[in-house]
Amino acid sequence: MNVGNCKTLRETNKIKNLEVILEASANLYIIQLMKQKVILITFIITLIMSCNNKKHSNVKDTIDFNEIKDSIDLDCSNFLKSTDIDYHWLHEYDLLKSDNYRTEKINLLNSEKVEIDYLNKSDTTVTIISRNYSEYKTPEKFIDSYYKINAKGKIIDSLNLTGKELCDNYFGYLINDDSFYTWLIDGSKTKYPCKKINEDFTMTKEQANEKFRLLYEKSSIATMHTVIIYDKDSPSYPSDYIPMFFIDKKWIMLFGSDLDIGLNNSDKFHRLPNLVENEKAGWTSGNKYIFLDYFHKTAYTEEYNSNPLAPITRYHPSKWEGEAYMHLTLKNKIIPFKISLNKIIDKKSESFSPIPFKYYTHKSLNFGMINYNDILLLVKLK
Repeated sequence: MNVGNCKTLRETNKIKNLEVILEASANLYIIQLMKQKVILITFIITLIMSCNNKKHSNVKDTIDFNEIKDSIDLDCSNFLKSTDIDYHWLHEYDLLKSDNYRTEKINLLNSEKVEIDYLNKSDTTVTIISRNYSEYKTPEKFIDSYYKINAKGKIIDSLNLTGKELCDNYFGYLINDDSFYTWLIDGSKTKYPCKKINEDFTMTKEQANEKFRLLYEKSSIATMHTVIIYDKDSPSYPSDYIPMFFIDKKWIMLFGSDLDIGLNNSDKFHRLPNLVENEKAGWTSGNKYIFLDYFHKTAYTEEYNSNPLAPITRYHPSKWEGEAYMHLTLKNKIIPFKISLNKIIDKKSESFSPIPFKYYTHKSLNFGMINYNDILLLVKLK
């Protein structure tokens, strides 16, 4: 066979192979279309059968929306007639007042996010943080503003930190990558340097472990800290997770690999807890700070499955939308208000959607604080 014939034969074989591949691909596509048709037909048949079964069945397995709608107390008149308490929307905080208390907004500068940070039991002050991180690509412009509130609910001091001076709170000490402040504890705004050991990682692993042991034994407080490595030429900021030790009123940082203290507790460290955290039904779970007085139903949505033709569907239970008439307690006083809330009706249980605010107080304080969408409300007793 000459060269020309060989070349022609190879080209003919290539064409045949291509035809086989195309035919196989077409068959696979047809099979996939047939499978989708079968799924669709099966779903339609199931839907028709389900409708027929409900039509000829005497068992009531679904909720009649018309009956439900007729049962809604649209003007909430019965409840309001039975009580002399004046409820206002929580966002109308200027109306939340009585002869016993008043509610006011705490106006904070540079406020994007508000956190309740520290309760100093020695002088009965609470510290809140107002964060402003609008310049996300330039950490040097980040601002943390700390405000100290006394037991009567008055702001008595503040501390502003920016850029590399931003700190984390460890046991009442504000610590960054190089220094620390004792302002939360004693009001001093002096910046104290942290001592760093093995920052250049020249110690062997054995030497670092031995140093870790000695520092841990001497320390009154030991914890872990994330050190940020700032580099303007780098698109990201790498970090290192290191142990810190408080010895003789100084913080010591030890660099090294696989050095981990774990969790540590101290009676010097006080957080003011959110008293209604994760309370989906706090009025029935024994929470002594929040109560549901009445739930006014306004709209109903039946259960459904999203995207029923998809391989994975998401079940949405039935729910009532409504207005929750509630009250918080402060000392022996009640603070009534109302908020929007949903009641979830699952197949086996009923529950309420999470409470959309946080509430803080303490027995040593003559006020409470409500964090509502990062708006901080101060509730004072008269």
